[in-house]
Amino acid sequence: MKLVEQSRQQVGVVFLYDPLPLEKVSLDLLKADFPTVTSFLPDEEILTAESTEKKVWAQIFSSRTEFVDQNVGGEFSLADLKLVERLLSALPPLQVKSFGVNLHVRGTAEGYEVAGRYVTENFLKSPDALEEKLGAKIIASAQRFSYGDVAKYYDVRITPEELSGPLLHLQMHRHVDLQVSESQRLFEATEAAFSESLIELGRIIKLLP
Repeated sequence: MKLVEQSRQQVGVVFLYDPLPLEKVSLDLLKADFPTVTSFLPDEEILTAESTEKKVWAQIFSSRTEFVDQNVGGEFSLADLKLVERLLSALPPLQVKSFGVNLHVRGTAEGYEVAGRYVTENFLKSPDALEEKLGAKIIASAQRFSYGDVAKYYDVRITPEELSGPLLHLQMHRHVDLQVSESQRLFEATEAAFSESLIELGRIIKLLP
């Protein structure tokens, strides 16, 4: 697939771990990078942290933490993970079970004015036969596939932004099972997964039809 007018949309990281008391999260360390911190304890058991200036946010649950960088444009870089390292320093010691890295890009598939048609024609088996059975034209479709090992795999999603628009979203998720309690080792593993995902994203874009 030739993805033209390609732009970075989002970087995400998620950690899954044994339950921890959110009262032990350092709010002072969080506020150093995420000025807006909101607590929904004890009813919803969640802390939210956000920096509108940096366009980043995090959600901290008792057994999951998610970080999202919503800066659009530019290139993916390991520097995108700097705030992840800072976020981990605000959390109490974790017994991590797995983590994931998400890369999200947007662009247009060369030769297609409608992104949904690209997905339909290249990933849906016998679309003409299905349209005949349906008695209607397929306007758009999306594709999702996972590959690798169950303990370390990629999950790819390809979706049109609009039913009749040209923009296509491609999201790659890298899942890694990892039993770790040392935050520095966890961060290094996250950096490694990010670098692997960036290489794989480029490979996937080139090999897709």
